Amino acid sequence: MNGDTKKHLAARSTWLRLVYIVLFGIAFNIAEAVLYAVVAVQFLFKLFSGRPIDALSRLGQSLASYVYAIIVFLTFRDEDMPYPFAAWPKGPPEANKATRRPRRSKAKAAADSGTDESSEAEPG
Repeated sequence: MNGDTKKHLAARSTWLRLVYIVLFGIAFNIAEAVLYAVVAVQFLFKLFSGRPIDALSRLGQSLASYVYAIIVFLTFRDEDMPYPFAAWPKGPPEANKATRRPRRSKAKAAADSGTDESSEAEPG
């Protein structure tokens, strides 16, 4: 093993990220179950009354945006953690992006701070 690998294996942030991955994986499954319940109730209301419930439509949208935020975090596309570490999403994911700061690579952050960490730059 080279020195960089050992450093990454010993990094506390790496193992803390694993804890968050597990917790948000559980939150994802709970949100998925709630979404199925919303779908079932909406279908029944549409079946019997002819139209869905507006409040449940909004809840479904915010749950879908929350699931999206979890997926973006779990796949390392974004370092910002979703609710409860951020505000509960309202509306589609694009609307929530406007209130979030864009992800910066380590090289960009180093350039902004005046240090040189270009060898650790993240792709993309």
